[in-house]
Amino acid sequence: FKTFLIFQNPLDETIFNQIVPNFDKKNITLIKGSGLPMRYLKNKKFSKINKWINNDNNNKLSETAITFIYCGRLIKSKGINTFLDILEYFPSSNGIIFGDIDPSSNDSLTNNDIINLASKHKNVSFKGNEKDPLLNIEVKYPVLIIPTQYGEGLSRTILEALSLKIPIICSEIALSGIFSSKELFFSNSNLPEEYYYLINKLLKQYKNNTLQKKLEIGFKNVLNNFTEKKIVNSTLNLYDILLKK
Repeated sequence: FKTFLIFQNPLDETIFNQIVPNFDKKNITLIKGSGLPMRYLKNKKFSKINKWINNDNNNKLSETAITFIYCGRLIKSKGINTFLDILEYFPSSNGIIFGDIDPSSNDSLTNNDIINLASKHKNVSFKGNEKDPLLNIEVKYPVLIIPTQYGEGLSRTILEALSLKIPIICSEIALSGIFSSKELFFSNSNLPEEYYYLINKLLKQYKNNTLQKKLEIGFKNVLNNFTEKKIVNSTLNLYDILLKK
């Protein structure tokens, strides 16, 4: 009775309620993530670089201009190998991987794995851990790929990309019951060819000028629901209620 639970997504909340049906529902709440700082939503530097929203000559976009991005720990369940398989469909495009190995996980790549993969995939750069990688990239046509099969609470990387109007293609698991096809593309399978199909769908929407609407919907969703200020206030209000009790 002295325990209050906060869930980051409705799927985890539902699973808990099924396993512990007698837990007092008044002591359970949903607060979506830990919030995104306003420096993402007010970023002017990248908004000038981002050609997904600034290019009037969209019918001439070539495969070589696209940069595919992976952000996360280099563990297999987060889809690092799937990401590399997807890149094989686009040998003229570049790939950037932000993130490091996890020595505590048996599922992690090793340093030797990275050396071998970098040698095999010449169009991919392993950058390691970098602070605010999406905020500081300088590529014109980035596409964030999140092929995770890992149990995510709420993907901070998705929030960052939405706030910067970077197109996203992710697994259904990465949606966490919160995001939808209104703001991003998601795959029902973990097959690289499914991602290949979705990437071409993304390019088609860009060329017929419908991608911009999707990116704007995602931006407004973050602005209205996922700012650091909103999440912090929700948490403080919860403590206020508990203290009054």
